[in-house]
Amino acid sequence: MTGQWSFSRRYFYLLLGLNHAADILLITDKEYISYYHGLRYFDNPKDPEFLRLDSWSFYCHLARGDNFTVLRDGMKILDAKIDTAHGKMPLNGIFIVGQEQDLLGGGFNADESFHGKMALLNIWNYSIDPKQMKDMRECRSIGNGNVFSLQKDAIDKFEVLESYVPLTEFCSVENKYWVLNGPNTFYESGRICDAFGGFLFTPNTQKALTQLYDLTSASNYACNSLTVYVGITDEEEEGTWRNTKDGTIFEENLFLNGEPNDGRDYNCAILSSKEAALIDYNCSEAWPNCAPCMTHRTLRLRGLCFNSETESFMNLRGYVNESIYICGYYGINIHNMLGTSEWHLFDSNLQQNIAEITLPPGETYPIGRKMWSIVSKTCDHREGSLIALSISACSGDEYACDNAECIPRAQLCDGAANCADLSDENNCNILGIPEGYSIIRSPGREFGDVGPIFVSIHVDVLRFFEIDDKRNLIGLEIKIEMKWRDRRLVYYNLGDKMEDNELPQGDLERIWTPTLVFPSAHKGFINHIYDEVHVVKNGTRKQDDFNSIHTNFEYAGASAFLVLHKHLSGKFACSFNVFRYPFDKHHCDVLIHLGLSSERLVTFNNDSLSLTYAGTQQLVRFSVEKMTAQAIRVKRNTTFYSGIKIDIFLAREPSVVMLTLFLPTVLLACIGYCTLFVKVKYLEVRS
Repeated sequence: MTGQWSFSRRYFYLLLGLNHAADILLITDKEYISYYHGLRYFDNPKDPEFLRLDSWSFYCHLARGDNFTVLRDGMKILDAKIDTAHGKMPLNGIFIVGQEQDLLGGGFNADESFHGKMALLNIWNYSIDPKQMKDMRECRSIGNGNVFSLQKDAIDKFEVLESYVPLTEFCSVENKYWVLNGPNTFYESGRICDAFGGFLFTPNTQKALTQLYDLTSASNYACNSLTVYVGITDEEEEGTWRNTKDGTIFEENLFLNGEPNDGRDYNCAILSSKEAALIDYNCSEAWPNCAPCMTHRTLRLRGLCFNSETESFMNLRGYVNESIYICGYYGINIHNMLGTSEWHLFDSNLQQNIAEITLPPGETYPIGRKMWSIVSKTCDHREGSLIALSISACSGDEYACDNAECIPRAQLCDGAANCADLSDENNCNILGIPEGYSIIRSPGREFGDVGPIFVSIHVDVLRFFEIDDKRNLIGLEIKIEMKWRDRRLVYYNLGDKMEDNELPQGDLERIWTPTLVFPSAHKGFINHIYDEVHVVKNGTRKQDDFNSIHTNFEYAGASAFLVLHKHLSGKFACSFNVFRYPFDKHHCDVLIHLGLSSERLVTFNNDSLSLTYAGTQQLVRFSVEKMTAQAIRVKRNTTFYSGIKIDIFLAREPSVVMLTLFLPTVLLACIGYCTLFVKVKYLEVRS
């Protein structure tokens, strides 16, 4: 099956229905789907932007046995197996083109219909050869199908327009451009054109140049008597003019006689005001000018409440009030008010303005992210409120900067400014806190959980900074890591590494975190060195919101862990039993339990509890024999709280005592005893 298709909407592109049980072919804006013999298979095309709006494309669909292949303009975009036990397609129904049928010859839905132009639809009961396919693709042959041909078979048409055009119409390349005007330099004109999803047009023939000259010279045209830039420059190499689109050399000599003539200072080209020819010009001159812009990408309006992504698609379609207007595929239009800097967002379905904006001096078009004033209640926005709307050519895989520049979404909030206006590093807080969030309520209770939430805990004892067996104290430096989920929260643009997702200190005071109590701390004092919270993603992100102006990667609270790191030090009580000195051994325990949240709400358990000791085993006077941790219950008044007990087993080093105490004592005793054998005349020695 082959055919030429020009799509004007990205909802249901192509539907061929055969009977009440199955659609033979269905293409939507979300995925490529084929129905064959009433069974379905899914396969994504290799080209994610495989449908081009407002231009003709040649499609060829080949069904051979259990193989299904799709070619677009000669390029294979899908090749997959058909999962079916049937060998033949029963031709016993109603053949409907461009409309999905939910019943035999009925059950139609306007939202499930083809929107666009269709021509040269043919069906064969055999595979046509590559040469015949190429001839049809290049408009050298019509290629009537032996099963069905739109050109010769009688069909019933409903609410469609029919026209006859030459075969070459489907292969013609039209210089379709829109003229932008404003007090801009050449560089700014190029940037604005790029923001509209296009590039500055370069007429490469005298005919194309004459058409541009006639258009912009018309007395009723906004560009009359204005400078008109074209998309070439010799800034890189004097005398070598290159296209700004791709850097290729502009070889046609379309300059006026004697031009170009101003050397290094004039590196851009404009239309002559006298005839259809080019002259060189200063690229930095900011006089009122026009620039022809060839658009090749679909614009998107974000910030409203469209039900489908295709409702947000827009294109430049013509001129209103001596300026271009932006037309949506579903009735939303944006146009300028004549002689002003005011723009209106108009809903042609409701026949009313939705929003308006007055641009500041120096700006000509409402492209990019801007604040609009609501003039008619729409979505959840009241009349008179200000909302941010974004108009750009950025796809779902791109981030739209405030100035409508497009960058890959992966570069959003990566710590490096990738937008020229630095807007990709603004509003980069990864934490989203919903309205009504309470820091005194534990996460689990918000969703009706019956049991408590489990907080995993890891204790890393870094070192002993003091052991005082006289005052019965040990001094420890500890790091505590606690990990839990808070499904009430939302996270944005999470990095793959935990270090990339650190919350600022201000956010710690805005979210629930476990509170720890140290009942065995000396005088109740704990030195908090620092607290920090990171987010660790461990799930998939939410489905993209095509209405969002920020195009963040959004994660639900259940798709990530919050990790709290507490670095602290303190002295803890420990009873030293020195009865077996210097061969005494001691058992110290450090108690830590949760505060504020009882075990009914939050708990530790041994399965998610771990401990490591990072210090040396051999201390000055003691050695660390063992260190363990276990989950416990702690009762305060009448309420039980979950906690942990760290058991530390110390043994005194007798060799140290021998060297520092016993050996010097024995030596002194020996010296004193030896003086008894000194003669009387040497008694002064004993002194």
